[in-house]
Amino acid sequence: MKNIRQLKCWEYHKCAKKECPAYGSSDLKCWLKSGTFCHEKINDTFLEKMEACMGCPVFNMNFDRDEWQETFNILSEQFKSVSAKFEKEKNELKAAEKKLIEFKTTSVYLLKELDKKSREVEAEKSGLEEKVEERTKELKETQERLLQTARVAALSRFSAGIAHEINNPLGAVINFVRTVLANPGIEGDNKNYLELSLKGLFRIENIIKQILSYSGRRNPEMTDINKLLKEILEFMGHRFKEEKTGLKLELTEPLPPVFVDPVQIQQVFTNIIRNALDAMKDCQRKELTVNTEYKEGRVFIRVLDTGKGIKEDEKEKIFTPFFTTKEVGEGLGLGLFISYNIIQISEGTLEMDNRKESGAVVTVTLPVLTEKKKNGKN
Repeated sequence: MKNIRQLKCWEYHKCAKKECPAYGSSDLKCWLKSGTFCHEKINDTFLEKMEACMGCPVFNMNFDRDEWQETFNILSEQFKSVSAKFEKEKNELKAAEKKLIEFKTTSVYLLKELDKKSREVEAEKSGLEEKVEERTKELKETQERLLQTARVAALSRFSAGIAHEINNPLGAVINFVRTVLANPGIEGDNKNYLELSLKGLFRIENIIKQILSYSGRRNPEMTDINKLLKEILEFMGHRFKEEKTGLKLELTEPLPPVFVDPVQIQQVFTNIIRNALDAMKDCQRKELTVNTEYKEGRVFIRVLDTGKGIKEDEKEKIFTPFFTTKEVGEGLGLGLFISYNIIQISEGTLEMDNRKESGAVVTVTLPVLTEKKKNGKN
């Protein structure tokens, strides 16, 4: 038996698997040869391949027990090799997976931190920009107020000087014209001319009086605006009765006091209320509303009338000196100009606009003196 030549797999019973790559090969173990028909056909585990081989007649007729043992040893070595390789790859995969998880965790943390820092930087940047813008606006407003105060003070001194220079000779001229008019011999055109001259002189005298009152020294003190308004309205009560004008008071109580010159502020509101009454003279519905409120560190005072309102082309001129919408001889055009500058000196605002319905609204705001400002002034 030992001398009998072992058949190759393809020689056994004239194997019909001619398409097998092992056909005609000197390799006895075709099922171990990579690329053979049987090897390629069975793509399962080694045990499943062995099971398939054991069912193959060629395999069974050509191999004895020693061959089986050798085959199993080879398969075992291959299995161990593949298992070791698989285990190594598995461990490498686990290590890689662990690193990937760690990387992902670190990346997520870093991304969150980066996003958080980015938002913080953006918020700080936005906050800084807002603060810079706010401070710039405050500085600009302060600068404008200082310039306005300086201009008003200079104008006040100049006006006072001019008014005093004019007032003395003006008084003499008025007395002279009055003396001449008292002469019985003055009649006809001469008398008319002198009377017109005297009216003109009185007009000049009124202008000078207003300029002098505006240019007077300020004496600010803590002032109750509600009380001041009530006193003005009580003093002007006869006009409301004579002109049959309704009065509506909407005063917020209590209202914080403001640090202003009460005489000058009284002049401002007397002028505003007088203008409102004049604007309603020819109107069927005549009602004046005065309301006050405290908001955001300022006292708001609004005077609303039911007159004809303000024309669009007049809005930009209403605070300019000598501009008036009244008939010649009825107004000097200095009231709102002087009022506007008094409010400016008091660090307030004065605005005029039309109401949604008929009439106009004048809004005055004055700052409330805080403890900080009080200490600063003291």
